[in-house]
Amino acid sequence: FRAYQELVLAGRSEPELHKLLTSSYRAFINEWHEIAHSKFGWKYSDPQIVKSSNIAHYLLDGMAFGRLGGQLDENEIQELLDYTKQLLRGHT
Repeated sequence: FRAYQELVLAGRSEPELHKLLTSSYRAFINEWHEIAHSKFGWKYSDPQIVKSSNIAHYLLDGMAFGRLGGQLDENEIQELLDYTKQLLRGHT
């Protein structure tokens, strides 16, 4: 995760790296959508599924970044994880 975050930050000023990361990220998201559909029945044609998925995904990314930076403690992390699980389970 740390390496990925460094690459994302570097990609802001390196157009070629940004382009590579963007295409890799799209492939990752497409694969995740297939897995989520087959395992959880999520239909990404449903705007609410897309919204909930984005909230959870970026919450987890931000939480991981905050943990690395020492801005979140274990109790806050658990609280955010519990909330994210509730959010996602409401749309299965």
